[in-house]
Amino acid sequence: MRVLCHYLLLCVIAASTTGLSAQDEAQGEKYPVRGGFHFQLQLGWGYGPTSGGLFHNMEIGGTLRKSKTTIALDHTFIQSKGFAMPAGGEHLVGGWMLMVKQPVWNNRLVAKGAAGLGGIHDQTDGIKATAGLGISYGLDYDLPLFQTSGITLSLQFLHAFIPRHHFWGALGVGYTFF
Repeated sequence: MRVLCHYLLLCVIAASTTGLSAQDEAQGEKYPVRGGFHFQLQLGWGYGPTSGGLFHNMEIGGTLRKSKTTIALDHTFIQSKGFAMPAGGEHLVGGWMLMVKQPVWNNRLVAKGAAGLGGIHDQTDGIKATAGLGISYGLDYDLPLFQTSGITLSLQFLHAFIPRHHFWGALGVGYTFF
C-alpha cells in the first residue's frame, strides 16, 4: 500500500512540474493532440461493498482525429485478494468492455463510458470466473508531457451484474497515448 501511495504521489508531482509550456500551446494546436493510436495504462486504489484494493485500467484502441472520439477495448478491475478485501467480498471484480471516450472541457477532461463483459473471479483455489453484464463510466484528466501523450488522472466506476450487483469506484494515475 505504501509503495502504491508513493507511485501515485510521484506521478502527480511529475505531471505538475513537467510538460508543455504556454509558448508551445500558443504556437500550435490546443494540447493534447488526439488522433490515431490510443493506449492507456493506470494503477490506483478502488473500493466498493464487495471489493477493495488495487485498481487496474488498460485501454487500447484508436481516436478519430476530427471528432476526437476514442473507441477502445477496456480491461478494468479491482484486485481485492491480498489487498483490502471486505469480509465476504470478492477476490476480483472487473470486466472487458467496449469503451467510447470524448473530451468535454478544455480538451483535457475526458468523459468515458463502456459496456460489455463484467465479472468476478474467485481465486481461492486457482481462478474461477463468473461472467455477466459490465458497465463502466468515469472521467479522465490529461496532463500532456508531449503533444500526443502524458499523465492521466482518473475517476472510474464499474457495475457488474452477475446476477447480484457488484460495484466499485476508483482513483487512478497512469500514462496515456492520446
